[in-house]
Amino acid sequence: MRSYKTSLLTRVMNIPAAWCGMSLKRNMQVMWSWSLGPYVDAIIKVHGTEGIEQAQEVINRFAYHLNEACVGSVSEIFDAEPPHHPRGCIAQAWGVAEVLRVIKDNSLYNIKVEKAKLEMEAAEV
Repeated sequence: MRSYKTSLLTRVMNIPAAWCGMSLKRNMQVMWSWSLGPYVDAIIKVHGTEGIEQAQEVINRFAYHLNEACVGSVSEIFDAEPPHHPRGCIAQAWGVAEVLRVIKDNSLYNIKVEKAKLEMEAAEV
């Protein structure tokens, strides 16, 4: 069994395992989408104005998902292991709300889908 640090948040988004927002029993299986909001808040609180750039990077790394599952929405959970497929509800209100909240609260409107992620997905097809 892989370690806790193999979750989607720690491997793809470089988010510390403590922010994964999941029970110990399920921590190697899924990542909850709502936990993205508190993580972005923490980046900005810890790093101040320099954290805005890091927070924008987190949002940019997640933006690819808006074209998966339910287009324009955020899934409830994600597989912890690559390729990190969305699972659960395809349009979870708390996941959507947290992403929108941190974008609005911190003016993170400069969203760019990472080219590398799109190229990786194209290669899988």
